[in-house]
Amino acid sequence: MLTLEQVGRRLDVHRSTVVRKILAGETRAARVGNRHRVPYSEFQRFRDPKMGQRDGSFGPRVDRKNRPRLVAAAAT
Repeated sequence: MLTLEQVGRRLDVHRSTVVRKILAGETRAARVGNRHRVPYSEFQRFRDPKMGQRDGSFGPRVDRKNRPRLVAAAAT
């Protein structure tokens, strides 16, 4: 079982996106106490069709280590 944070990291999306997918019925999750857990088999089922898909459903994939930074212009 994976936490929503773990699913989000593996799909490179925010945890709230995972919550929206669960609430929309696109993926299943189990309640453990007051927390959601996603079975690994469900994660794989959900992940496989999304791999390689770049239609914007999860937004653009960003290399977080080498992403461009905004730099304020120096005052002259």
